[in-house]
Amino acid sequence: MGGFLYVLGAVLIVVGCLAPVLTTGNFLAWSKAGKLRRHGIEGEAVSVLNDWMEGKPRVHYRVCLPDPDEDRRFYATQLTEPDPVGTTSTVVYDRRRPTRAMVGAMEKVDATHRSEGGVVKFVTVFALCTLLPGCALVALFP
Repeated sequence: MGGFLYVLGAVLIVVGCLAPVLTTGNFLAWSKAGKLRRHGIEGEAVSVLNDWMEGKPRVHYRVCLPDPDEDRRFYATQLTEPDPVGTTSTVVYDRRRPTRAMVGAMEKVDATHRSEGGVVKFVTVFALCTLLPGCALVALFP
């Protein structure tokens, strides 16, 4: 019985460690949206290039900043066919770091922050609820 509980504890530890790793993309999107909520302003960006990345259309944008000497670019992947090059889009960008930008209005940034935050919180609680009992089982039944 002790061997079974030890193996069960080891499996719980692996699952608890693997869950946050598999949702790293959600965490990065949540973090980026949170920083844009705090420091972001709405502005405009012009598409300068369209290409493909991992089977999705990728659009490269140049953020229209007040200082004409600064040339800050970022890219965004889309699920739909991109607009032609030269199209102006609304973006939310950080004044301190314009390359951290997201296409859309501030409402889209808020919605992304809320939805990804729910996933991040759920995975954190799930990981703790599997990791702690797993560690206890491994420690109690060597």
